[in-house]
Amino acid sequence: MKAPRDGVGGHTAARLVEERRQVTVLFCDLVGFSGLAAELDPEDLREVLRAYQACCVDCIEARGGYVGQYQGDGVVAYFGHPVACEDAAEQAIRAGLEIVRRTPELRTPAPAGALQARAGVATGTAVIGDTLGSGPAEQAAVTGRVAVLASRIQAAAPAGAVVAPDSLRRLLGDAFDYADLGAQRLKGVDEVVRLWAIGPERHFDSRFDAAHGGRYEDLIGRNAELQILRETWRHAASGAPQAVLLSGEAGIGKSALLGALRTTAAASGGGVAIFQCSPQRTDTPLHPVLRFLQRRAGWRDEDDRDARLGKLRRLLQAFGLEEEAEILAARLIISDEPGLHPPQAAQGRKREIVDLLDHLIARAAARAPLLFILEDAHWADATTLELLDHVVAQASAPALVVVSGRPEYAPPWTVGPDHHIVRLARLGEPDAKALVEQTTAGGLPASSVADILRRADGVPLYLKELARAGLEASVEGGGAAPVIPMTLHDGLMARLDRLGSAKLAAQVAAVFGRNFTLALLAEVFGRYESQAADLERLRSAGVVEGRHSAPGEYAFTHALVQQTAYDSLLREPRRRLHRRCAEAILRLHPQAASTEPEILAHHCDEGGETLEAAHHWLRAGQRAQLSAANAEAAGHFQRGLDALSRSGLAAAEAELEFRLQLGLGQAAYVLLGPAHARTVAAYARAQTLVEAVRDPAQRGQTLYGIFSGYHFASKFDLAEAPARRMLALAMEENRPGDFCQAHRMLGYVAFFRGRHDQAIEHFEALARAYRPEDHGAAAYAYGADCLVGGRGFQAVIESVRGPYGPAVQRARQNLAFAESLGHPASIGWAYAAAAYVGYYGDDPQGALELAEAGAEYCRSHDVASWGAHCRLFRAWASARLGRPGDHAQQVRELIAMAASGNRLGICLFQLVLAEILLLDGRREAALDEAEGALREATDTGQRFFEPGILLMRARCLAALGELQPARRAFRLAAATARKATAHAIVPRALDGLAALKAADSPSWLGRT
Repeated sequence: MKAPRDGVGGHTAARLVEERRQVTVLFCDLVGFSGLAAELDPEDLREVLRAYQACCVDCIEARGGYVGQYQGDGVVAYFGHPVACEDAAEQAIRAGLEIVRRTPELRTPAPAGALQARAGVATGTAVIGDTLGSGPAEQAAVTGRVAVLASRIQAAAPAGAVVAPDSLRRLLGDAFDYADLGAQRLKGVDEVVRLWAIGPERHFDSRFDAAHGGRYEDLIGRNAELQILRETWRHAASGAPQAVLLSGEAGIGKSALLGALRTTAAASGGGVAIFQCSPQRTDTPLHPVLRFLQRRAGWRDEDDRDARLGKLRRLLQAFGLEEEAEILAARLIISDEPGLHPPQAAQGRKREIVDLLDHLIARAAARAPLLFILEDAHWADATTLELLDHVVAQASAPALVVVSGRPEYAPPWTVGPDHHIVRLARLGEPDAKALVEQTTAGGLPASSVADILRRADGVPLYLKELARAGLEASVEGGGAAPVIPMTLHDGLMARLDRLGSAKLAAQVAAVFGRNFTLALLAEVFGRYESQAADLERLRSAGVVEGRHSAPGEYAFTHALVQQTAYDSLLREPRRRLHRRCAEAILRLHPQAASTEPEILAHHCDEGGETLEAAHHWLRAGQRAQLSAANAEAAGHFQRGLDALSRSGLAAAEAELEFRLQLGLGQAAYVLLGPAHARTVAAYARAQTLVEAVRDPAQRGQTLYGIFSGYHFASKFDLAEAPARRMLALAMEENRPGDFCQAHRMLGYVAFFRGRHDQAIEHFEALARAYRPEDHGAAAYAYGADCLVGGRGFQAVIESVRGPYGPAVQRARQNLAFAESLGHPASIGWAYAAAAYVGYYGDDPQGALELAEAGAEYCRSHDVASWGAHCRLFRAWASARLGRPGDHAQQVRELIAMAASGNRLGICLFQLVLAEILLLDGRREAALDEAEGALREATDTGQRFFEPGILLMRARCLAALGELQPARRAFRLAAATARKATAHAIVPRALDGLAALKAADSPSWLGRT
C-alpha cells in the first residue's frame, strides 16, 4: 500500500504507512552459489534454490519475522515490523542459527554436495513500510544503513556462521555464546565494525536472566516490597501455601525483585521453578511449562526424538513419577524440532495433561518448599492460566506462587487471606538518582543525570538503559547519547503497534508533546467522535491517561512512549502536523500567542515556518524575563535567532534581530555576567542594529548593555562613553527612566575609580528622579533595579568613610526595598551590598548572617554573580569567627569562577583571600595574594579597593618580620586612605604602625 502523500489533512485521516522505526535485518545467502550455478543444470539449481528459500521462510516466520526480499540466493528478512517485538533481535538470531543448521541437511543433486549458508544480522533505524515494484514483484522496502550493514556483515561471515556487530552483541546481552571476530572494514561502511560470531543459545530460566547473565544488582527503592515477598516466602516454607500477584508496568523492576526473592529461597533450601511466558507464544498451549521441562530435562538442539524422550523420562522419574512419566510422554507429541509442542488434543486430554503437571508441581513442593514463578503472565496462553488457577486453588504443599504481570493482567484468585497483591510504583527522585549513580559509578555529569531523571519518569529499566547509553556515549568520544536507546526501542514500539488503528492518534498526539487535549486532536483530524474512541483505546492500553481535574486533557503515561511515537513519523509528515498543531491551537485558543508563545514557536519552528517562529520565540523570551527566568529567556531568544537565520530573511528583519539580540544580552547579563563573551557579543550585535530601532527605550537598553560589557571588564573610560550618551539623550528627550539609569551607570564608574564624592552625587541624583511606580519594572531589562544598585554602592562607600551605623541602616533599608520589588537580581545585589558593608565595617557576625541568607537566596533564584559575592563574605566571616572549613579554597574557587566572566572586583576577592591566608598562618602566601590584588587594582583602575589592599600588604609584611618595609607600607596605606576619604581605614593603618613601634618582632594579624 502506497503511503498517502499528504499525511493527515482537512477532515479526513490517512493512515501513515511509511514510518521510521527500529528494525532487525537478517541477511542470509548460500556459500559458493556462483560455483553451484556453474555446475548444475538450471532446473536443478532452481530446485536447490526453492528448497533453501522454503527452509529460510519456515525458520523466519516461525520466529515472528517475514521475508522482505529475495536477492538471487540472498534472503532478506525483517524482525520488529509490522509489529514490534521486545525480543526481535533475539528471534532474528535464532532464525539465522536455525537456517545455517538446517541448510546442510537439504537434499541436493549429487554434484552439488552439502550446502552451507551464512548470515549477517543488524539492528538499527530505517524507513519502512512502503513497497518497491508492483503485482507479483512487489516487495517491502527498508531504507537505511541497517539493511546495508546486514548485507556487508553477511559477506564477511564465515561459512555456517551467524555474525552480528558489536552494537547488536550488547543488545543481546548474555542470551548466546559469542566468538570475537575482531574489528573489520566492511565495503560501503565508513567506520570499522567489530564483529561477533553468534554461538548456541544459552538456556536461562527467564528473559531477565538471559539479558543479565543471571547477575543481580543491589535493589534500590524496593526494600518494602522485597520484605513483603520474603515474609510471604517464610510463611509458605513453614507449611502455609501463599500466592502473590506482582503487578507493574513494563520495566518497573518485577524481574529484578523476583531475582532477589529467588536468592532468598535458594539460600533457605527451597526449590525454584520459573515459567517464562513469551509474546510470540500467547496461543501456544502450555508453552512456558514445556519450555521449563525442556530446560530441566537438558534438551539440546542436536538431540533426536529418542534422546529427548529419554531425558524427559529421567527428569520425571527423579520425582518418583514413573507411571506419570510414561503417560505424560505419550500425551505430548515430541517432534524433531528443538522444542516441545503439545497436540491439538480434545478437552479431556488437555485436562489430563493439566492434572499431571499439577501433580508434578505438588510432588516437587512436597520434597522441599517450592518457589513457583510465572513471569510475564500478560503473555500467558489460556491453558497455562488454567493450570495456574488450579495450582493456586489446590495448593496444600509448602509453596509460594508468585505471578508477575503488567497492570492489564488481573487473575481471579487475588482475594483471600493467603493471596496478596504487590504493586510496584515508579521510583521517587532520590532512589532514581541513586540507581543512575549505581549504574554509571558516578561517571556522568549532574546535567546528564538530571536529564535522565526527567526522561525516565522513575522507571528502573529506563533509568538504567538511559544511563548506560549516556555513559557509553561519553566513553566512546563524547557524542550525544541516542534519544531512545536501542535496548528500549522495540519494547516501546511494541506498545504502539498493539494499538492498531489508534496508533495514528498516538503519533499525532505525540506531535503536541507530552500533554494534549481531545479538542486539539480532533481539530487536527476533523473528527471528534472517532478521536474520542481512539483516545479511550490509548487510555485502556496505558499509553495515555486522562486528568480527572481537567476533563478532555490527556498526557502520555511516559515521556519515552511519547518520544517513540513522535520519532516514528517521517520528517515531512511531521512538519505538516506541526503546522496543523499551531493552526489548531490558534483557532481554539487565540490567546495562546500571548500566554504560551513558546508552544506556538516550537510548532512553527518544527513545521518550517521559521520567521513566524522567531516572532513567537521573541515573545516567549520576553515573558520569561518578566518572571526572572533568565535561563529560559536566554534559550528562547537564542532559538529565535536560530530560526531567523534559517529563514534567510535576517537582512530584511533587522528590528526583529535587534530585539532578539537585546533580549539575549539582558538575560545573559544576569545569568552569565555582564562581561561574559555571550553577553558582550549579543549587545555588540544589537549596537550594530540600533539604527533600525525606533523605540527610545530599547535604544537605552542597548546603551546600558554596551556599558555593562566595558564596565565589568574594568574598562571604565570606554564604559563612561555610553553612560554619558544615555544621560544626554535622556535630558534632551525628557526621559526620567533613562536619566536614572544613566546616573546609576556613571555612579558605578565613579565608585570603582575611587571617586567617592562624585559617585554619591550621581546616586543621589538618581534617587531624586526615581519613582517606583514608573521605574521599578525596568529592573527586568537592566539587570537590577537602578535605585537598589545605587543605594547599595552608596552604603558601601559610607561603610568605608564611616561612621558604620548609618551605612548599615542604609544597606538594610535597601534590602527591604529590593524585597518589596520582588526582582531576584536586585534582591541578590542588596544582600551582597549589605555583606560588603559588614566586611568594611569589621562586623563578621553581621556580615555572616546577611551573606548566608544572600547565598541561599541567589542559589535558589539563579543569581550567580551576586551569589558569588555573598559566598565570598560568608567565607571571610566564617574564617574571622573561627568556624571550621577550607575557607581559602572556597575563595580560590570563587576567583576562578568570577574571573571567567569579568575582571571587576577580582582584586577584592584576592584581598579577602590574603586575609584568610594570614589568619591561617600562611604569611608568604598571604603577601603574594595581597601584592597580586594590588597589581590587579592598579592595572584595571579599581582605585576604590587600594586603601584596603595596601593595609593588608602592610600587615603581611609585619607578620613576616619585615619591619622597615612594613612601616613604609602602613604609612602609604594611611596616606592613600586619607586621599580617598576612606576614613574608616586610616586609624587601622595607624594602629598597625603604632604596634610596630611597641614591639621588636610583632606578628600582627589584625583587620583590614
